[in-house]
Amino acid sequence: GGLRYAGWDSRPMTHPTRVFGIHHPDGGVKKWSSGWTTRYKNWTFCEDPDRGIGCTSGMNGIEVDWLRGTTEGGSSGSGLYYNNRYLIGTLSSSRGSCRGNLSTYGNFGDFYPRIRRWLDAEPPADDHGDTRAGATRVSIPSTTRGRLEQGGDLDYFRFEVSRAGELRVQSMGSTDTYGTLFGPGARIASDDDNGDGDNFRIAADVQPGAHYVEVRGYDGSTTGAYSLSVELSVSPPPPPPPTPLAYTLPLVTPASNRTQQGFVRIVNRSNRAGTVRIHAIDDTGRRFGPVSLALRARQTRHFTSTQLERGGAGLSRGVGDGTGNWRLELATSLD
Repeated sequence: GGLRYAGWDSRPMTHPTRVFGIHHPDGGVKKWSSGWTTRYKNWTFCEDPDRGIGCTSGMNGIEVDWLRGTTEGGSSGSGLYYNNRYLIGTLSSSRGSCRGNLSTYGNFGDFYPRIRRWLDAEPPADDHGDTRAGATRVSIPSTTRGRLEQGGDLDYFRFEVSRAGELRVQSMGSTDTYGTLFGPGARIASDDDNGDGDNFRIAADVQPGAHYVEVRGYDGSTTGAYSLSVELSVSPPPPPPPTPLAYTLPLVTPASNRTQQGFVRIVNRSNRAGTVRIHAIDDTGRRFGPVSLALRARQTRHFTSTQLERGGAGLSRGVGDGTGNWRLELATSLD
């Protein structure tokens, strides 16, 4: 009877602090050691330091100077406690012996965020759902506050894109976040640090439909507050096609006229290429064509009555023989 689980403390500590360790060196009977913490330190331990073989390293470890007892091979992984009850570290390396009693413990506060969900009696309330089904609905544009309450937390957000455009989602704040954008049925993009500081920023062309953003920490221990910004720049509608311009040449003599030759010159004053469509109407009112004439930007072309009727000079074909004189109707979007 009288057995109890040890407590733990993940808060930073001041040095020196009175501590004790319980361990089984080399698998032997239980031993007890007591001493004082000296500092936080980065450390490297080698099984053969002279040749640099079997080396491991760590950061932010707790160094302990033993006053009574020591640690030995086989003690690794044992707990370091203070105030007779609270776990604050696990043994990682040691120079403990009768001649020098220094040991380094991994800092419980460093790895506690990775395991807190299994240790906390009541996990902190989750502000946003961990799945798409539980996603928080937000509008466009909007800025929404969030918090990664514990290591491994996921926050999902849903919003409806009503028109095609460029969607921009980004996190803001001091928490190191990682974001993923999902469109209807597929992942669109992910990002880590394209935003300010350690924030993600995603910009993507999207179509109408439901979209989701998943926000998580950079690694399994990241916690903290952030804000999510969602914006959409709507793509402008395509410009309407140019309105065709109509021109009429009231009189062009036919190729059969032996004394006069009809001559037409067309000038494209615009900086783009295009086509002119030509209908020919004879004196009986009969309509011929259309035929087309292609023009490059700023190009001038001409044709005669013979070429109008027989083809040539860039015309797509000839209109054939008519009765009497010609009246020409020209339609184009060029200037």
